[in-house]
Amino acid sequence: MTCAIDDYLGPRVAYDFYDMLISLFEQHEIICYHSTKVLNEGIILSEGLKTNEWDIYRKNMIHTL
Repeated sequence: MTCAIDDYLGPRVAYDFYDMLISLFEQHEIICYHSTKVLNEGIILSEGLKTNEWDIYRKNMIHTL
């Protein structure tokens, strides 16, 4: 299985890149956001992104799909 990063950088450079990413991930807390669609960009711009609890996120995903 190949990855877009491997294809773009080449396997040898990608390996070093992954090591750098691991180091960064270990140093920082990273919060990821997933969005299926944005109904109103203005709401995000005015209120920012919010972290959902799993139950709310799950319910929204089921409703969306």
